Amino acid sequence: MKRFLKKSILILVSTHFMIPVSFGLDLEMYPQIKKISDQLVKEGIYGNEEIEAIFADVELNPGVVEAFKKPAEKLSWAKYKNLFITKKTIKNGVRFWREHQQLLTKASTQFGVPEEIIVAILGVETRFGKSMGSHAVINSLSTLSVDFERRKEFFQSELSSFLKLVKSDGIDPLNTLGSYAGAMGIPQFIASSYQAYAVDYDNDGQRDLINSYADAIGSVANYFKRHNWIKNAPVKTGIKTIDTRQYSAFKQTSKSAQHTVAKILKSGVIIEGNFNGNIAADIIELNAEDGKVYELVFENFYVIKRYNQSNLYAMAVAELSEAIKNKRNL
Repeated sequence: MKRFLKKSILILVSTHFMIPVSFGLDLEMYPQIKKISDQLVKEGIYGNEEIEAIFADVELNPGVVEAFKKPAEKLSWAKYKNLFITKKTIKNGVRFWREHQQLLTKASTQFGVPEEIIVAILGVETRFGKSMGSHAVINSLSTLSVDFERRKEFFQSELSSFLKLVKSDGIDPLNTLGSYAGAMGIPQFIASSYQAYAVDYDNDGQRDLINSYADAIGSVANYFKRHNWIKNAPVKTGIKTIDTRQYSAFKQTSKSAQHTVAKILKSGVIIEGNFNGNIAADIIELNAEDGKVYELVFENFYVIKRYNQSNLYAMAVAELSEAIKNKRNL
C-alpha cells in the first residue's frame, strides 16, 4: 500500500487544544527530505528500505514551528531570570553537585571549566536531566526542514546529522525525545554538537547524553573547552555607575569582547570587583524590574553564548552558577 504523507491535520477538541493527527510520510512528496535520504543511502549509511521505513513513521508537527514565535529569549531579563534562577533550582543544583562531585571535579580539572558552570548549564537546560523535552526529535527536525522557511537549511543539516547519530551512537530514531528545536539529552545538544563534542566519560564504550550523567558532564566541559573557554578567567561583573554615552561607547557589538577593562574604567564607569586592565570586555544592557541594568561581560560570557546566542541565556547561566556555588559554600 502506498504510504501517504503524515500531513498533520489539526482536529479541534476544545477552544484551547488542538491535536495533530497524521497518516504517513512519503519521501516523494518532500524533495528536501528525500535529498537527505538519498545522500545517506549513497554514503552507505542506510539502505533504501531501511530509511524509508524510518520516515514511514515520522509525523510532521506544525506546533514546533509555532514554538519559534514565542521563545523565552524574547522576555525581559526580569521575567527570564525568574524562569531559571529559583530557590528550587539552586537547591537542586547543590544536590546535583554533591551527588556528582567526583565527576565534576574530574571534568573541571581536565577541561579547565568551573564545576559551577557545568552544573548551571544542566540546570538551565533540563533541570539536571529531569525535563529533556517531549517532542520526537526526528519529527521536529523533519518538520522544521520543510516548514521553517527562515532556517530550513540548518535543520536539514541537523536532520542528516541526527540520522547519522542513529547509526553511529545507537540512538532510537523514532522514540528519542527532545526540545521543539531538536535538542536532546541531559545537556540538550543538537545533533551536530552531539557528533562533534559528546564524549564517553563513563568509559562504557558509548556516548550517551540521554541516560549518562557522566557523559553529559564530560560533554558540556568538552564543549566549552573546544569553544575556547579561558581557564580561571571571569564571566561577568556588575556595573555600579554608567551613563548613556559610556554604554554607547563600549556596548556589545560582536561575537567576542572588543574593548578592555582599563579603557572602560578610564571613561568613568565604576564596576564591582577588581580585574586586570588588559582583559577584554564589553557592556551589555538588560531590562530589569526597576529599569535598565548594565553588566560588564568578558570573553567567557561569549563562550557560554556559543551554547545559546541570547545574552539572557548566558546571564542566566552565569548568575545561576554563582548562586549554586554560594549556596553550596554556606
